[in-house]
Amino acid sequence: MGVGLVDSNSDLATAIVSVGGKTLDDKFQIVSLEVENRLNRIPVSKIVMLDGDMEKGTFPNSELSDFKHGAKVSLSFGYHTEETKVFEGVITSLQVRVKRYGSRKVASQFIIECSHEMVSMKGSVRSQFFKGKKDSEVMSSLAKDHGVTASVESTDVKHENLVQYNSCDWDFFKNRARANGLVIQVTPDSKVKVAKPQVSKKPAVSLDYGMNVLDFDCELNAVGQLDQVKVSAWDSGSLKAVDGSSKDLKVGGQSSVSAKTMASAVKVKPFEITSSLPIESSELKAWASGIIAYSRMSSIRGKILTLGVAEVRVNDGVQLEGFGGKFNGIAYVSGYRHFLKSGKWFTEIYIGLQFDDFNLGAVFKDGSDWAVSLPRIDGVHKGKVNKLDGDPQSQGRLLVDVPSIEAGGDGLWARLCQDYASSGAGLFFVPEKGDEVVLAFENGDPRFPIIVGSIYGKKNSSPEKLSSSNAKKMFQSPKGLKMLFDDESKEISFETPGGNKLVLSDNSKGITLEDSNQNSMKMGSSGVEFSANQDFKVDAKNNFEAAGMAGVDLKSDIGEVSLKGFNVSAKADLSFEAEGGLEAKVSSSSILTLKGTFVFIN
Repeated sequence: MGVGLVDSNSDLATAIVSVGGKTLDDKFQIVSLEVENRLNRIPVSKIVMLDGDMEKGTFPNSELSDFKHGAKVSLSFGYHTEETKVFEGVITSLQVRVKRYGSRKVASQFIIECSHEMVSMKGSVRSQFFKGKKDSEVMSSLAKDHGVTASVESTDVKHENLVQYNSCDWDFFKNRARANGLVIQVTPDSKVKVAKPQVSKKPAVSLDYGMNVLDFDCELNAVGQLDQVKVSAWDSGSLKAVDGSSKDLKVGGQSSVSAKTMASAVKVKPFEITSSLPIESSELKAWASGIIAYSRMSSIRGKILTLGVAEVRVNDGVQLEGFGGKFNGIAYVSGYRHFLKSGKWFTEIYIGLQFDDFNLGAVFKDGSDWAVSLPRIDGVHKGKVNKLDGDPQSQGRLLVDVPSIEAGGDGLWARLCQDYASSGAGLFFVPEKGDEVVLAFENGDPRFPIIVGSIYGKKNSSPEKLSSSNAKKMFQSPKGLKMLFDDESKEISFETPGGNKLVLSDNSKGITLEDSNQNSMKMGSSGVEFSANQDFKVDAKNNFEAAGMAGVDLKSDIGEVSLKGFNVSAKADLSFEAEGGLEAKVSSSSILTLKGTFVFIN
């Protein structure tokens, strides 16, 4: 049985209101019913009924157990009990209101507000990764998480890693649709569809000036109409810029004036977005085409009021007649609002995207805008290195866990910032697995982290303690290889864990080289000193020369000193002396010659 409306009159509009599977009967005095369904928005409805007994101090309707949050609601509108479903959803708000009219009249009402079941996506703020997924797959997954089956038109780009950062599922769902030029529509029977803007060639609704149009307010607006969209990015592999341009789109069959003509009339230049992000050209094209699609949907916009009509649909068209060549034709429907009160049912139809839906200067709730395709991640973040090799793109990236996005997740591949990086040259200092690192994100895009440094903490402590003098600077490898700069002693030292050490010291004015076998070389103000724990050998492939300005000593306390060569010569400019403590021998296996001006023997 249809619900009777308060103060209803002839040509009665009727409605069926169902709550929790039960149809409300005539005992509920419905004041008004309202349904609003807009493109890229969650459909809502409002039920206003009389309630409240002032004498008893009760609101009996509001106290019924059927009226509870989450209860399923459906609304059907029509004429003379021939109704068509216009809304399905759940109760989200229960309100009691008392209003005074004049000095004596008081109206007390019970108000029920409802939303489509996708409303749960608005309350789910989170951060998460999507590995190797298309945007269409991500949107389907997000909807499924909330028990909603969404029919999503397939997108082309498969992302290495797509990141949802600190945004609710609904905002991210819209973000991915918008980035691909898709729109979200919900049908009156609660089906969710995500597809390109489209209209039927034969719309189910026709609106004629002078026949069934009560109010009409539409405009052809050149502001926001783009001639072309071009998005450029940076290819880190080739170190060259890449770009993608928009593919034009016509939405509807309305107006003798094209969107391109309007853009040309106000001398609009190409809309160009430049980015340093390493995005492939296919994604750039989808991004650019998405912007142009939303621009075209806003070329003709406005609203039309007509008598209630249930056949109107979002992301479809209505036929307009009698409004002149610029407005006649198939107009694109971006939304509608049904309003039923006092036996009258009106439908307000929204044509084209409104300014709030397409404003090139707008920043969306998730922090993105038309020039930033994902919810932004600002500032620097901490990460932990999970893997040092295996970069699927062979860019020398490290796999890093990012707790601020998803703790313990698969992580992101992050480029490593070095103080000097050139082709085949530069510094090569790579964090260890498990190290805590500092991350920045290119252009605020959570897909593209860069490791800008490492940090010490309680678990990963510094190899040197902090001091007020801050005199020591050092590098030490995990295995104990150490390079130390000490400003206090003015020393630079290099040391291995096995005890090999090189010290360059201004304090002691010298250089010391020591090894783990107690061999050493010391250079200082008194000269150079070599010390060998065992043998000391000098081997030259050509000549070997030893010279001393004051003298040269070759000495062995308990061993022999021997000279051997193919020819051995000894020459003294003044005198030559050879002495044996016990015995001295000079011999030859062939000829022995002693020669001098005077030769003394004994």
